[in-house]
Amino acid sequence: MHTRSGSGVGGAVITVTGADGSQVDRVPVDGDGRYELNDLRNGKYTLIVTAAGYRPAAGTVAINDVPGAQDFELAGGGLVSGMVRSDGIPVPLAAIVASDVDGHILAQVAADEAGRYRIEGLPDGDTVLTASATGYEPTAEPVGVSALRPSIVDLNLPVQAVVHGVVTAPDGPVVAGATVTAVDGDGRVVATAVTGSDGSYRLTGLPSGDYTVVTSVYEPVAVRVSARAGELSTADVVFGR
Repeated sequence: MHTRSGSGVGGAVITVTGADGSQVDRVPVDGDGRYELNDLRNGKYTLIVTAAGYRPAAGTVAINDVPGAQDFELAGGGLVSGMVRSDGIPVPLAAIVASDVDGHILAQVAADEAGRYRIEGLPDGDTVLTASATGYEPTAEPVGVSALRPSIVDLNLPVQAVVHGVVTAPDGPVVAGATVTAVDGDGRVVATAVTGSDGSYRLTGLPSGDYTVVTSVYEPVAVRVSARAGELSTADVVFGR
């Protein structure tokens, strides 16, 4: 039992009917979207799936001394559409993920070249839309989805932070070809750049936060810098200080 994105749908119920339409069995679906029907006699059965917020689904399975299998893809009647922008400018090809309050992915789409997106088949209920794109900070927005009315949600992606500076040798000249690394508060390398002929470097695509900028052409030197989304922060590195 899964959504169009492949996530399991827990809490659904399978009703089994025989050839004459009478109910043969009724079983719940587990949290991973799995179900199992046991002790069915040989024959053909109709499986009816119901789950809160989703459209009902049905299928047939034939039992003939061999275990049968029947998967279901459930879709809701909800529609969410809108634009992905950054400071009013459309962001093309941004990735949008719709998930439920438990973190299960309901759908994944990409915005078009004009920043427009459209997600169909969402179940009724509270949904979280998350948008991401290279060079921008991710953003998330809650939305209440209903099959009775489409929802319009515009998403704004803040530009990620940029850190730049100049690497200078102990006796004054700039240092070309030096590797500069940004390390976050957890000690993870998040960006790397090499200084140009003028000794300058530029670290891009940084989420907002505090970083340690390190270079080690001579003895390693580290400086601290705070980077904020959409801002250009400066961190010059001078050996010998």
